[in-house]
Amino acid sequence: MGRSPAGAGGPDEAETRRAVVILTVSDQARRDIDAQIDWLAKRSPASAERALDAILSTFDLLQDFPLLGNETERGWREKKVEFGRDGYVICYVVRPADLFVVRFFHPRQDRGETGVES
Repeated sequence: MGRSPAGAGGPDEAETRRAVVILTVSDQARRDIDAQIDWLAKRSPASAERALDAILSTFDLLQDFPLLGNETERGWREKKVEFGRDGYVICYVVRPADLFVVRFFHPRQDRGETGVES
């Protein structure tokens, strides 16, 4: 069965439009991301580029599915960024106006130094 163009019995524009959640990244999370990418870029610029692509792709995914991450006892959610052996973790809260990224870290990083408890 083929798709009919809008206006010809197909779904109207309001039905096909996707809601986009605004994603806001805290200053601390930006510093966290910059530190991880800078560390990786010193060892492998190509890997740093791929890591940043994976992070941005995960941000896009969270904008479409904000409840995708696992809820934590602290009241925020955590979503793993699939990259390499360990990936990264995005810590965020879903607020009425946006999805707010609180922190970002490598799973093997000591969370005590991030202020993020497991």
